[in-house]
Amino acid sequence: MTEEQIRQARTIMVRPDLMRHGYHGAPTAISMDAIIGKDVVLSPFVNIYGCVIGDGTKVGAYVEIAEGVVIGKRCKIAPGALMGPGLRIGNDCYIGPNVIFANVKHPTAGRPDIEGTLVQDDVNIGAGCIILPNITLGKGCEIGAGTVVAWNVQPHERIRHELKYHREWINR
Repeated sequence: MTEEQIRQARTIMVRPDLMRHGYHGAPTAISMDAIIGKDVVLSPFVNIYGCVIGDGTKVGAYVEIAEGVVIGKRCKIAPGALMGPGLRIGNDCYIGPNVIFANVKHPTAGRPDIEGTLVQDDVNIGAGCIILPNITLGKGCEIGAGTVVAWNVQPHERIRHELKYHREWINR
């Protein structure tokens, strides 16, 4: 295979109008039914399927945005984020690196049971967080790095994962 054939094999689909979004030939998958707003910046190696991305949003490298996701205006999605179906993100939100929105409560090989997650405006989510299904993150809340969110977070509430070690010796 030639270099060009290898590049084309790795690139699933690229819409010609995305050149204005900063796409420069890196392997990227962007479905034709994705709605991408004005002044959106897409980094290389993103996979975007049938979602809506609001004006002025910046999407980092290696981000996966599933079908049906809606992202508001002026958001920043850091590299490595995984956004499952049913997710709604408000305006002016920050989604840290490697954040996972796990929107399937009982994963199966067949048809998954997808539940929506709502992230209201001005929410900041730190690196490596896992947001479990059917959660609402209230306006202006902050989620500390590494936190697993299994409950609704109230507006302007700050939660974080406390690192506590339980040490014991193994008797052999």
